[in-house]
Amino acid sequence: MTIDATLQHCTFEDLFKGECDPDSRRIIEDYLHGFAQPNDEGKCIKCGKVQGGLMSALLGGFEYGLVHGEGRCSGCGWPARANHYIKDAEGKTLMRLRIILQYHPDSVITKEGEAP
Repeated sequence: MTIDATLQHCTFEDLFKGECDPDSRRIIEDYLHGFAQPNDEGKCIKCGKVQGGLMSALLGGFEYGLVHGEGRCSGCGWPARANHYIKDAEGKTLMRLRIILQYHPDSVITKEGEAP
């Protein structure tokens, strides 16, 4: 199981339609940069297992870990987050999202010798 080397980082346009003020957009873009661009099928970026929805409920997909909102693919263990609290510079919550986003390989530290 390998990850596509051309995998893009998640952007504002991947999740939202329309516009918002430039400062908020910059904060959201910075936050999303740590995650992989979601695919249309909602599949794991490493093993292809469906992460959310009915198929996930029936066959397993995203599973929560011990840290609030954090989890992993039940097939291969690739890390993801389902609860997102995006905050501004003062710590005020700008928005909350409940969507499974897998971490981009650039944001993942693996065991020595193990390729992401």
